[in-house]
Amino acid sequence: MFLGVAATCLLLQACGESVAQIGEDDIVTLRVTPDSGLLAIGRTLQLRAFPLDATSALISGLDVAWSSSDPTVATVDESGLATGVSAGEVQLLATVTGFATASTLTVERPPSIVLSADTLTFNTDPGASDPTPDSLTITNGGFFPLEGLAIDSITYGAGVQDWLAAELRGATTPATLVLSPMLTGVTTAGVYMATVWVSGIDADNSPAPVVARLTINSGPASAIVVNDGDGQSGTVAVALATAPSVLVTDAFGNPVPGEQVTFAVTAGVGSITD
Repeated sequence: MFLGVAATCLLLQACGESVAQIGEDDIVTLRVTPDSGLLAIGRTLQLRAFPLDATSALISGLDVAWSSSDPTVATVDESGLATGVSAGEVQLLATVTGFATASTLTVERPPSIVLSADTLTFNTDPGASDPTPDSLTITNGGFFPLEGLAIDSITYGAGVQDWLAAELRGATTPATLVLSPMLTGVTTAGVYMATVWVSGIDADNSPAPVVARLTINSGPASAIVVNDGDGQSGTVAVALATAPSVLVTDAFGNPVPGEQVTFAVTAGVGSITD
């Protein structure tokens, strides 16, 4: 006949047997894992405590109290989760019924993207060849390795779009970021901005921005047209209501500033000031 677990226990008790109860009095040692290691500022690490009996068997169900020797370096909560606060060395202590064991952690700076320049500038004239590419160097400002460098995206400000190519040479530091303007068909004078976003695995400032600033100048003056004040009539000895003005442009229609323009009376009677 089949006997269930409960029936089996009853038979054992009837035969004078007893079940051993393992409790806190059976602890002979307390182990903590990891017992040492590295932790980055702002990162977490799960610590675990293992009360063991004389046979090195785990005694479960006991409460563990955690504390930090220096909370300004690292803290630890009631579950054993450690958090790095600042660079330094700290002991995180586990205590169970009078037994105490510490994990020694060294807290260091996480990887950080450091750029040799945060802005690259380019200058050209409309219709000219593409400006010469420029580059900057990426290094690591942290203790832990900076790996997995990549270009996340390129975002553009107002105006011309998709005028910049970015190439990252190297996935670990030191690496080089090369920016190349591509201006085929771009002839409108102005200042244009693009932001290249560079990311790195676990870097505390990822993604980091690199700004590209492009200035397209006006070309040489090639045309002059009336802008305002044409076709007016007025009273003798009284200034006209609107001063005559013209617009000077280059071959692409861009206004050309700073040009000297001379006005003269060519018919009738009158005078013009500068």
